Amino acid sequence: MSEHPPEDFKNMEDLLRKIMSQAFGQASARPGIIGVNIIMAGNLPPGFPGSGGISPGHDIEHPPIEIVQYENYLYATCELKGLFDEHVSVAISDNILHIIGFDGFIRYKSSVSLPPVIESSCRRSFQNGVLELEYQLKPQINVNNIPDEEKNEADLKTDKE
Repeated sequence: MSEHPPEDFKNMEDLLRKIMSQAFGQASARPGIIGVNIIMAGNLPPGFPGSGGISPGHDIEHPPIEIVQYENYLYATCELKGLFDEHVSVAISDNILHIIGFDGFIRYKSSVSLPPVIESSCRRSFQNGVLELEYQLKPQINVNNIPDEEKNEADLKTDKE
């Protein structure tokens, strides 16, 4: 590779200088350019436009969601590095917990199946990039504890409907 850049790069430098002087004039405080990456077409790494991947800053991570059941409660924990609570959305649909986090650069999306929970019972905390959710489990009807007479009445009601 040559020690001298091709003439096209010299023209690019002149163009950048012209843009900077038009944007900021002769002001004493002007931004500087520390570095520029130029990527030539072909064999682009994943994540770059045109590479077939997702554009930079929009790569999706799928962090694991840890689920723990204790007594009548379900606890869900998910690490979302670099985000704040206002960047995180939580939803439950068809007993599937969905966690989505996006701040313009970092993007997370994870889902996990849950047993039936009372959605309105959610207690949420977010500290140091860790989301913690607490849900009350829906009471489970234990069919074995229902007397036979009530089971038969319940069967008759469902047959009529």
